[in-house]
Amino acid sequence: MRQAGVLAAAGLVALETMRGRLAEDHANARTLADGLAGFSWLRLEIPEPITNIVYAQITNGPRYTNRRFVAALRERGVLCNAVRGHRVRWVTHHDVSRADILAALEAVPAAWASL
Repeated sequence: MRQAGVLAAAGLVALETMRGRLAEDHANARTLADGLAGFSWLRLEIPEPITNIVYAQITNGPRYTNRRFVAALRERGVLCNAVRGHRVRWVTHHDVSRADILAALEAVPAAWASL
């Protein structure tokens, strides 16, 4: 039961200090989605209402292109996940600033070109 206290502490921090940041995370996700929409080889899957998660599907390339793309982004300091199919998932949170979003958008074309 001692782990219950660790989990409860995380929940308290989330409720007491992070709720006010949700709007910022959602705005960063919108900025990211708007920037990714400019790439013809990506098709966005934006949930409504906007959350802090952005999904995009790679529309061309061989199987597992998303994994290679995510690896190329990681080499450039951008973390995201390859998920089912040709999808890539980006998540904004309290450690991701607007400057980080803009840097990620700058890294995307270079990562794609490296494939």
